[in-house]
Amino acid sequence: MNQVIISGKITGDINCELDKNTTTTKFKLLNMVYSPNRSSMIKTIVRCICYGALAEYVNNELYEGCNVICTGRIQYRRYISNNTAIDLMYVMCNTVSILEQEEYS
Repeated sequence: MNQVIISGKITGDINCELDKNTTTTKFKLLNMVYSPNRSSMIKTIVRCICYGALAEYVNNELYEGCNVICTGRIQYRRYISNNTAIDLMYVMCNTVSILEQEEYS
């Protein structure tokens, strides 16, 4: 229905929250797309959220600067505070895959 596939580098910290029943991990992806109209690269930061076993995998195995590809669905919310509207768009991840892995010696 609103399936999205997005790739990019993880920016910032990976935040893991443990609740009573579920584990939630939040991270941000830096996505770069070429715009032929501007003849330049456009940078977009996309918020991603994982739950359960996938959240634990992301928290343990991924790090800042790691290239990943995420599939999931887009979630959009609008909050109103102090008479200003705040729009949030994030991806609820179903899968997260590492695009490249560096070898440590």
